Amino acid sequence: GALFLSAGGYHHHLGTNPWAAGADPAREDEARLLDWALVLPDAASREAAVRSLHGAGFETAADGGDVLARDPWGTAVRLQAR
Repeated sequence: GALFLSAGGYHHHLGTNPWAAGADPAREDEARLLDWALVLPDAASREAAVRSLHGAGFETAADGGDVLARDPWGTAVRLQAR
């Protein structure tokens, strides 16, 4: 199966593979996603996402006006506000 996330009524901005939960992170010599950005409509939306991440046990760090987090496989996720 797959899980698709969307905003604004679009059918799938981002697809995930929940069947890979628990898989080992990719090795340095393997193809992998290094980072990605989630652009949110405003600072309030970004802060709500940060609270949600903290509630799920993830750490975040400020990086200029952005917030950085890492998924369970080490992929950097940059939360940006428009």
